[in-house]
Amino acid sequence: MAPARESEYRRPVKSKGKALAGALLSAVALTITLWNVRFADLGQALRAADWRWLLPALVSTFALYGLRSVRWAVLMGRAPFGTTYHALNVGYMLNIMLPFKVGEIARCYAIAKRTEIPMARALSSVFVERLFDLASVVLLFAVFTKLVPMPPSFTRAATLGSIAVVGGVLFGVALVVKGDAASRLARPWL
Repeated sequence: MAPARESEYRRPVKSKGKALAGALLSAVALTITLWNVRFADLGQALRAADWRWLLPALVSTFALYGLRSVRWAVLMGRAPFGTTYHALNVGYMLNIMLPFKVGEIARCYAIAKRTEIPMARALSSVFVERLFDLASVVLLFAVFTKLVPMPPSFTRAATLGSIAVVGGVLFGVALVVKGDAASRLARPWL
């Protein structure tokens, strides 16, 4: 049997270090989450829950994350689904834990590290993705102002907001289309 190369000995140490760091981070997050929880109240809430909704909630959550991963991969162009799904979930986890949407930058960093997509292109695609989310909410609001009686100021706000969002989406699409040029301009700062 041939002797193992040095790199084969180091690989498990990295994995153990990552596993230890992950376990430590999980323990800290769980401690913070449960810090002010009264376990009697938690137990009562769990007993009162209707567990039949758990499976549909999990299926719809994973399907939604999958669709968002596909959307983001399409916006970026060359991203594989698995890598995009992983980066998206890293971003969502950090958005839940940290303020100021830091997870959006983290997911762009993760995708830039694992693929050939430049950080600027990933950031511009996230910008467009957020504009699409905003556009859907504003357009739904505009539709509901026509269907549900509301004060005229709400209707005007919905109309102006819809116009602004459509302009923002067009600007974001231009950023993604010209992502390589934006990447060259942003390279000195990233």
